[in-house]
Amino acid sequence: MAIETQNGLFSGARREAGAGHYYYRFNHFIMPFFAGIPRDAGAQAQVNAWVPVDDETTMVWRITYRPERPLTEQERADQLSGLDAHVAPGGYLLPTAAPGSRWVPALNQANDYGLDRQAERTTRYAGVPGVWAQDRACTEGMGAIMDRTQEHLASSDLPVIKMRRLLIRVARQLEAAGTEPPGVRTVPRVAAIPTGLYQRDLPWEQVAAAVTEQIRPDERKLQCRQ
Repeated sequence: MAIETQNGLFSGARREAGAGHYYYRFNHFIMPFFAGIPRDAGAQAQVNAWVPVDDETTMVWRITYRPERPLTEQERADQLSGLDAHVAPGGYLLPTAAPGSRWVPALNQANDYGLDRQAERTTRYAGVPGVWAQDRACTEGMGAIMDRTQEHLASSDLPVIKMRRLLIRVARQLEAAGTEPPGVRTVPRVAAIPTGLYQRDLPWEQVAAAVTEQIRPDERKLQCRQ
C-alpha cells in the first residue's frame, strides 16, 4: 500500500495481529533521496540519505536519534560498536586517492563482509556480523546496475514500483519543461514513523491520513544563492 505525498511517497505494510487489529509498519520516502525507516515502539529512530556519487556508486548517510530526547551514552556506545546500524569508527579501510575512499568499510564484498559460518552455527543468527553489514551485503549483491528486466515483482513490491515511477516522472518533467522536482526549495521533514496496531475495519486510506498528518513538510524555504 502506497500513496504519493507532497514531496515523496508514503507506504505501509500490515500483518495479522489477533482479532480485530492489524500491525502496521510505515516507510516515508522524501525526494530526492531520504528514507524514514519503520520504527518499533520504544526503539531509536533512523533515517537514511542515499546520495548518488556517480552512475554506479551511492553514499549512504545513516542518522540514528530519538525524537523525544538525546541518546544516552549507552545507546551511543551500542551504535558505535559496529554491530547495529552503523560502522564502528575504526571499521573503515585506509583512504586512498579515490573519492570517498575514507568511507569504505573494512567488511565489504571482497571479504564476504566478514562471513563466519562457524559463528552462525554457534553464537549468532547471521554469519555476517552487524546489521549494517548484512544490509550492505544484500544491497551490493545485486551489482552496480541491476537488470530490471530480470525482476519478478510481486504485490508487496508496490512501493518500489511507485517510487521508481515517481522518480522517472519528475526527471522527465524536469528535462522536458524545466519543472522543479519536489524537495528543492523546502526543508524536508523526514520521519521514522512508529509502528502500531490499528483496528481491522479501519480503511488503509484513513490509517495513512492519520499518520501522514505527522509528517507534513516543513514550510520553511531554503535560501537559494543568487
